[in-house]
Amino acid sequence: MEPNRGSPTELSLSSQPQQRPSPQSLLRSSLAAIFALLGAAHGGTVIAQSAGDESLEDSTVVFEADFFDQFQPVSVNDMIDRIPGIGLALGRGGGGGRRGIGGGGNEILINGQRITGKSNDSRDQLRRIAADQVQYIEIIRGTSEEIDVRGGSQVVNIVLVEASSRSSVNAEVNADLIQDGTIAPGGRFSYTGQTGNLNYVFAMESEPRYRKNDTFEVSRDAAGNLLEVREENIIRDQDDLQASMNLGYQFENSIVQFNALFGQTSPPTSVRRTITDFRGSEVSVNNVREGNQFDRDNWEVGGDFEYDFSAGSTYRVLFLVNDAESDFTRERFDVLDTGDDKNLFLRSLGRNRERIMRTS
Repeated sequence: MEPNRGSPTELSLSSQPQQRPSPQSLLRSSLAAIFALLGAAHGGTVIAQSAGDESLEDSTVVFEADFFDQFQPVSVNDMIDRIPGIGLALGRGGGGGRRGIGGGGNEILINGQRITGKSNDSRDQLRRIAADQVQYIEIIRGTSEEIDVRGGSQVVNIVLVEASSRSSVNAEVNADLIQDGTIAPGGRFSYTGQTGNLNYVFAMESEPRYRKNDTFEVSRDAAGNLLEVREENIIRDQDDLQASMNLGYQFENSIVQFNALFGQTSPPTSVRRTITDFRGSEVSVNNVREGNQFDRDNWEVGGDFEYDFSAGSTYRVLFLVNDAESDFTRERFDVLDTGDDKNLFLRSLGRNRERIMRTS
């Protein structure tokens, strides 16, 4: 279904003359009109297209790049956030811990192509592509012959500007100010572009996740008598580091895509706990500290090959390989006047791996 993008604000609907419109067609017309008015009100281009013999679920809405100019987006992710209802719809679906690739209903495509990945998928790549690289964004409900969408609940297709050579740099710096006065800096850097038939995305990211929690608990019995008071201080000094790349090459009748990701985090966590017990004949105070260490490394490699035959059929094969290793150590000490007395040591190791190949 190829939407007409000829005029700034355009509504294309077909209906059968001399026939009373059905409730579905009236609803479809209303939705299309809302999108058209939305584009006109903001001075951008929003095009709704739906054929009269199609159901409400089979429709395409196009948001031209100039629609988002008023919002001054930096990345494609900023543009997606400005489309009504899309952020909520894409937020559904499985979590990052799911097994397999999945074929889900709400998907994101870039130039009509899916990214074969889990930790390094299309949603993550939207943060790395600069907004000025976008030509338009399609919201597709139902099926589409042009990009081989079959029965998905909702598909977002990001169409980039066509050029023989282009490149852009996207940089973002951020910092978290914690209640204890600690400033945790972070940032993202990405380089995207195209040279001939080769397109590429290289990205690095440091995400601060420093946390400081102070808790105070009081325990009383049914009569209101004080039993115990617990004070706890937890500090986790965490930074998530990640590097990724995406490569794609367009041949005459085929396309090859390859992506890779490496991530690492190693946050130490300190815990200090003071327990004051009022249940005995004398009030007792017990000081405890913990030193916990969590290390996690993960990597992922994925890719796919797609070939279009002259008869109109398409062959596709994809693969995905990932590996994640974790190492957690917990040590607990009683803090005494004579020194620290270790009373607990735990260590747990974990590893998750997947090897997937699919063809169609």
